[in-house]
Amino acid sequence: MNLKIAAPLLFLLLIIIYLFGAEYLWPPGDILPGVMVKDVSVGGLRQQQAAKKLVSLQERLLDVPVTLTYGNQSWALSLREVGMKIDIDETIKRAAAVGRQGQLFEQLKVRHRVKKEGLIIQPVINIDMELLSNAVKNKAGHLNIPAEDASFFINERDEIVVKPSKNGQSIDMYKLKLKLEHELLVREKITLPVPVKEIIPEYTTSDIGDMGISGLLSSYTTKFDPSLKNRTYNIKVAANALDGLLVVPGEEVSFNQVVGPRSSEAGYKEAGVIINNELVEDLGGGVCQVSTTLYNAVLLADLEVVERKNHSLPVSYVPIGRDATVVYGKVDFKFQNNSGRCLYIKTDVGDGRLTVKIFGDANHKKKVVINSWIEKVLEQEVVYQKDENLLKGQEVIKQEGNKGYIAHTERVIIENGQILRKDKLPASRYNPVDKIIAVGTAEHENSIPIDLKLQ
Repeated sequence: MNLKIAAPLLFLLLIIIYLFGAEYLWPPGDILPGVMVKDVSVGGLRQQQAAKKLVSLQERLLDVPVTLTYGNQSWALSLREVGMKIDIDETIKRAAAVGRQGQLFEQLKVRHRVKKEGLIIQPVINIDMELLSNAVKNKAGHLNIPAEDASFFINERDEIVVKPSKNGQSIDMYKLKLKLEHELLVREKITLPVPVKEIIPEYTTSDIGDMGISGLLSSYTTKFDPSLKNRTYNIKVAANALDGLLVVPGEEVSFNQVVGPRSSEAGYKEAGVIINNELVEDLGGGVCQVSTTLYNAVLLADLEVVERKNHSLPVSYVPIGRDATVVYGKVDFKFQNNSGRCLYIKTDVGDGRLTVKIFGDANHKKKVVINSWIEKVLEQEVVYQKDENLLKGQEVIKQEGNKGYIAHTERVIIENGQILRKDKLPASRYNPVDKIIAVGTAEHENSIPIDLKLQ
């Protein structure tokens, strides 16, 4: 095209754009004419001017009456007490962005449409969740009903009694907040049902049933002298630690881990314990009777024994070969739940008796018999000790000592009168204790200790 002709045409085009398109290319103010926030016109205004108008709009919205309902109950809610605010900066940012995004041609189209038809954008409403929660709880907090877990207990007849679970409900604050913020944009008077959501308990009635605890598997009782106060106290402390223990299938139970250290801080007192073949006073005396009673209940429940060690001397409260000693950090009693269902342990201490009961799936319960016997007697040594406090020819027994034993134990499983199997348990060795006799060496009579017996 000839430049002489093109130049005037270009000049004419610029004049047309200026006359008819300047208002679209360079609209007045920060916000396009025709833009409204809700029912407030902000078109053609600078952002500071629009912000003042939105403050007035916010004051108006704060006076919108709100009624919360649930069934036939209702509560008035003030938007001031829930911290309702317009996010003025974000709202103005959105208003100012109208017709200023995308390619120039698209911007011009939007600007033309807004100028002709107008555009309403909604303010960005914020309600303080914490204030809303507090306000609604103060008015309708009773709608929050906690779920109740299913549970079970053992009655006096050793029966399993299940307490069913109950579903709860809670006010859905997040949903209420969203609905309230939305309703503020479209209503001049708000009536809002309080949304609630169902709360499922952590443990349902079916969960209890799935545990498979249906009855008593075994029970074993040992006796103790209640006049020995410290020993009795220690037995109660250890037994209480076991009481209510739930054992899931396959779980290995450590007596030491469940009962914990036998220390004064844990509440234990000094009582008689067997250490190095002697009965001495030490913290936690009596705890071994609890582990032993548990051991026998475990055997009778046909559970797997993982770790067990006998005392160095026989004990009086169970037949020989059926004791289980424990020393925290050194010697433990362990068993595994190989029943395939959950187990529940109950203990009872009173009237000089300690009882351990194990509950589980009684549908497959079998008769269990425990036999134990002495396989070998280990004779004691007789040791003579010279004593200058005794005259020559005199002898005094300072320590009676005792024989030792090797004992064997077996577990017999019986069903319908027939022996299903016999479990040979590890042998128990009880050490002999020397008999010590004091032999006099004095030529003349000396004072003789009153606690020695002359033979």
